Amino acid sequence: MHEVEDRGPRPPVWGRRLLAELVAARRVLVGAVVVMDVLAVLQVLTTEPGNQGDLAVYQEAGRTVLNHGLLYADTLVNDLWFTYTPFASLAFTPLALVPYPVASLLFTALLIVAPLPLCLLTVFRALGLDRWAWLLTGIVFAPALLCLQPVRDTLGYGQINMVLMALVLVDCLAERPWWPRGLLVGIAAAIKLTPLAFLLFFLLNRDRRAALVAGLTFVAGAIAAYLARPADSMSYWTSAIFRTDHIGPLGIRINQSLRGTIARPGTGLTWLDSTVWLVACIAVLVVAVLGMRRVLAQGQPARAVVLNAFAALLVSPISWSHHWVWFAPAIVVHAVLGLRTGDRTMLRLALAGALVAMAPSIDTITGRFLLVSPFVVYAGVTLVLAARLGRARDDALSRGGERVAG
Repeated sequence: MHEVEDRGPRPPVWGRRLLAELVAARRVLVGAVVVMDVLAVLQVLTTEPGNQGDLAVYQEAGRTVLNHGLLYADTLVNDLWFTYTPFASLAFTPLALVPYPVASLLFTALLIVAPLPLCLLTVFRALGLDRWAWLLTGIVFAPALLCLQPVRDTLGYGQINMVLMALVLVDCLAERPWWPRGLLVGIAAAIKLTPLAFLLFFLLNRDRRAALVAGLTFVAGAIAAYLARPADSMSYWTSAIFRTDHIGPLGIRINQSLRGTIARPGTGLTWLDSTVWLVACIAVLVVAVLGMRRVLAQGQPARAVVLNAFAALLVSPISWSHHWVWFAPAIVVHAVLGLRTGDRTMLRLALAGALVAMAPSIDTITGRFLLVSPFVVYAGVTLVLAARLGRARDDALSRGGERVAG
């Protein structure tokens, strides 16, 4: 008698029927969603040039480097400061070689064509989906992800967030990378400091070599920038890095971080506010470590990376709403895990994430709702559920979990 292999919990009946219907109608579905994708891309690409203020700053930074000017002495364009590293200014120099409308068109097309599909592909592989599942899941999620407010704003501002997210996801989740793992995280951190937070993922995943590679790559980038731009490097590391006022006011509504939430009721941060913020940051880090350790033990590295990203966004002094592009992989991870395991908590997190991130712009929040930070609340709930429910759901989720990145 042949033994029946235990493949773990199966999706609910309605989930299996839905997947079967999607496969049966795949040609019609692919055609319909391709049309939706084309329309979404055309809508973005036909946006009037000149609205991408951050892209204009990137281009002017590259032009300043080529003209041997100073990056941090004054605002560069539209009263906006350059707040990235000197290494980033070197990376932005190609943007200075073309007119702004051309740079806007190419940069927007790059953001749509490369980082978002790359993020989806990386997450799908980490979730252990086969090729048909990649296609079906991708064509269902891709148009929806373009509608997320952080993604819309990233495209609208001409931000580099999705590029950095792609570097981090690929580096953390690729099964057998041909590059030294940690290299891409180090490059991302050399451009913008926030990706240094993902050293936590490497350490909790017991990959000290990757953490070391990331740290050394970051340092190498800083040294290279110093050799090319010594005056700017000295100015950045001794002064500009501490000037949060150059980034923007802490208490404005689009700052969806713990510090922004605490600063919102008043006009700034008192010593009590700062103390509350520090305590809250410590609590977030503790909960994040607990949650990440548990989901890694369950074989869910993609979920652990999402938790790491949410923790970094919460504790960062400034996390603009467009920095929260991590909603995209978070929704995908929770939805796929929920469908594969039948875990309703995962499905609820996916649905809640979509509702929060697809809502109208944070800029439209007024009155008493100004005190509420929806992204902060969602990220906090996600971290707490990962930490609190980890043990209770270990068996079920580990059988339907992901392949651990090697």
